[in-house]
Amino acid sequence: MCNTLEGLPGVTCQLHDVLIHGSDQTEHDTRVRAALTRIRAAGLTLNDKCEFPKKSIKFLGHIIDSEGVHADPDKTSAISKFPRPSNNYRITTTHVNGQPSGQVCTRPSQYQ
Repeated sequence: MCNTLEGLPGVTCQLHDVLIHGSDQTEHDTRVRAALTRIRAAGLTLNDKCEFPKKSIKFLGHIIDSEGVHADPDKTSAISKFPRPSNNYRITTTHVNGQPSGQVCTRPSQYQ
């Protein structure tokens, strides 16, 4: 899919996900038509997950809207909910799946 759409302005492709954007509705619609024409010419089809048009979309861990690109809170919530270390052992201990693994980092300065 990405090879088929390569070079089209306003088209971003990541694996099987495609975003099409424009500075206004007319430009957006022109770009969508160009992308759909290329897809049809290549003999490709789209699945039923296509959504037209969207004011905001989640893409690769971000939310993209008219205000810009923002981190998706669904993706960052695990970090913000992670408990703050209460002592030096917790700071210098390697964690696996949120739990201390028993391995102690002997040189914490290397991670600063």
